[in-house]
Amino acid sequence: QKEKTGSRGGDSLQKVLNYCANHYNEDLSLADLGQALHMSKYYVSHLFSEKFHTSFSDYINTLRLSEACRYLEFSEKSVTEIGELVGFGTIRTFNRVFKTRYGVSPVEYRQQREDRRMSFPNTPAMPKEPASYPTTLAIATGAIAILGSAGERA
Repeated sequence: QKEKTGSRGGDSLQKVLNYCANHYNEDLSLADLGQALHMSKYYVSHLFSEKFHTSFSDYINTLRLSEACRYLEFSEKSVTEIGELVGFGTIRTFNRVFKTRYGVSPVEYRQQREDRRMSFPNTPAMPKEPASYPTTLAIATGAIAILGSAGERA
């Protein structure tokens, strides 16, 4: 298959990562991604397990949780609104996945961050909205990074 040979494999991987970075906040499945990029969902699944040692769903949840943490820390949006903004279908799923990953609920996470800010009052304030500063999501191997609004490569 062309997808697996030479630089085409790298091109395919970059297309998959770019698509995920641009659509993680939607209802996204392997089948959707494969169809959009004209790749087999089995091939896409293989890319994630071989290159990143994780599943597609875990990778998407990592993107969602990363953005959710920024919203929780730097915005005043409700936890429900944040869960919806980052692509979790229900608040229950958002809370469950968040607590499993971080050991605290989104509300507790926000409170801990607020408490930390109060403990270090001379720390420069960050922008209120996550979209107003660059987002870097390092990928498992460290070889590829997705950069948000800065549009640079690592």
